[in-house]
Amino acid sequence: MMVITIMSIVKKIYPEYIGFTFMGLMLFKLSVMFLVMNKLQLSEVPYHKYHFIPPYLVSLLLETLFAIGLLKEQKNN
Repeated sequence: MMVITIMSIVKKIYPEYIGFTFMGLMLFKLSVMFLVMNKLQLSEVPYHKYHFIPPYLVSLLLETLFAIGLLKEQKNN
């Protein structure tokens, strides 16, 4: 939800940087998730990687579709 909100704000202020914002936010989100996983010591949980990957991929898909929609909207205007 945070990524979608930030991308909407960036679209209004700097519409030419939507793609760059998307890539930066994905890098930031993935980095934060790995830091949180290390702090929680999830390596002791069996199959911890399989609990992380599906939700991340679903959110990545939804955010990618939203970013594509923003880019198409910008191209049409």
